[in-house]
Amino acid sequence: MFFSGLHSGRFWRGLPYPLIASFHKGTATQVKKPSRVTFGTDSGYSLYWVVGPGAGSVFDLATDTLSIGRLEYEREERGWIRIPDRTVSRHHADLVWLEEQNLFQYRHKSQTNPSRIDGQIVTQDVLLQNNSQLAIGASQFLLQRRWARTSTPPHPVKKQTDEGTEYFIQLLPGGYCETLSKEEENRLGLDVSIYWEPRYQCFLASDEAGSRPAITRKLGPNTSQNFPFRKPTALEVGDILTVDFCQYLFSQRPSQSKGSSVNSLRTPKSLIPGYRRLKKLGQGSSSEVFLMLDPEGNKVAAKFLLPHLVRNPEARASFEREGQIALSLNHPCLIDVIHVGTNDAQEKYIVSEYLEQGTLRDYLKRHSRLSYKEVVGLAMDLASGLSFLHQRGLVHRDVKPSNIFLRGQRTVLADFGIVKGVDLDTARTTGYTVGTPHYMAPEHFRGFTEPRSDQYALGIVLVELLSGRRVFEASDHLSLAHLHVHHAPDLEEILPDTPPSVLAALQKMLAKTPEERFDDALTAARSFAGV
Repeated sequence: MFFSGLHSGRFWRGLPYPLIASFHKGTATQVKKPSRVTFGTDSGYSLYWVVGPGAGSVFDLATDTLSIGRLEYEREERGWIRIPDRTVSRHHADLVWLEEQNLFQYRHKSQTNPSRIDGQIVTQDVLLQNNSQLAIGASQFLLQRRWARTSTPPHPVKKQTDEGTEYFIQLLPGGYCETLSKEEENRLGLDVSIYWEPRYQCFLASDEAGSRPAITRKLGPNTSQNFPFRKPTALEVGDILTVDFCQYLFSQRPSQSKGSSVNSLRTPKSLIPGYRRLKKLGQGSSSEVFLMLDPEGNKVAAKFLLPHLVRNPEARASFEREGQIALSLNHPCLIDVIHVGTNDAQEKYIVSEYLEQGTLRDYLKRHSRLSYKEVVGLAMDLASGLSFLHQRGLVHRDVKPSNIFLRGQRTVLADFGIVKGVDLDTARTTGYTVGTPHYMAPEHFRGFTEPRSDQYALGIVLVELLSGRRVFEASDHLSLAHLHVHHAPDLEEILPDTPPSVLAALQKMLAKTPEERFDDALTAARSFAGV
């Protein structure tokens, strides 16, 4: 579904016969198009030409057969919709009225050029429903019923819904995914907005600043077309948007199961035998942590999957893997995991040391920022812990203040939920890229991580600790991705009065490609510390 020529939720309906430009293969042809045409006995259906050289035309369809194809402009042949497009056959398709069913049938005639109905390529007859979307070459049509040809009064048509489906944008290749909101405007890069149009049941993309974004759309198994857009343009599943030199896939997937409430209470059976729960410490996107007393009376932190994810095989496998990785690590700058197990309710849990001083995020809330001397000590601790991981072929992938704890004079890195191997097979992904966008390296957004990706995140954290604010701020994840990939932060403005050698070290840590950064985290931290 693709509507160019939509603006403020309206078709160009009822306009006089304007001249429009049809841009095909770089040429502009003046095409005189009617705003509304009626043939024969009214069927009660209208066909809206919403993309292509005749965009804005409305055909009140008769019960006579209507043919669609590529004919010469000067030919005036009744019962034809003419599409001047080389990807459309001379006789591409027919719309045939079925009297008994009060519906139109789409009969594909072309042997060389495909048609699509509601996004699906068709090669045989298809019964059209109200709100069916027809894609013929680069043109798009919408079929809507105005009234039903029955003896009963007209009645409202129940619109199709997308229940159980959510739409998302994914940074290519295989990079970060962002679920699109139907209630609020979604931002793509700095100048493109994507929003839901309830009347036409589709997402529209609009360029607000003339940055010349483009859409690549498949027209067939081996055919695609690239075209720029500026006015509100409806997106079709499978579209690839090029915005600010980045490419994004527009697609859909089943909605995540809502299941039980993430705030539902755990029953006594859900506890760990021999442990006593004291209070809930916090909750993340997939897990919650409780303060508990172990059998010896020591305070520990017990981490569980959220209730609605307990029966999710992928979530359980990831959680169990996190526990096993953490249990195998022994380093003074990594959190100490004591026990991994399964309780009587078949819930996985991870028991780790309880660090009462809290996280760096908690510390920043109380103190706003840290001195350079304090940050140097933190940097050396974190680099030491990261180097330990990297030497074992692991990448943390989620270095951020809320995952960094304080233990006396030490800084401790925690949360190994998305730790990943650095070999080529496991470091490259083709699906959802996990992490925290404020701290992710440019390559991380594209679905690839390696040890120097953690170095970039560490550099972002160090700047935040010194300045008291995040390096990049944006209203959504995809805008953050654009900033991380394309914009170099002005460190002199963010950190005034900072020695040039320190700024140079941070600048190198925040280089856009891993090859431009330090060879390893410890070398980066030593350069930052001036040793």
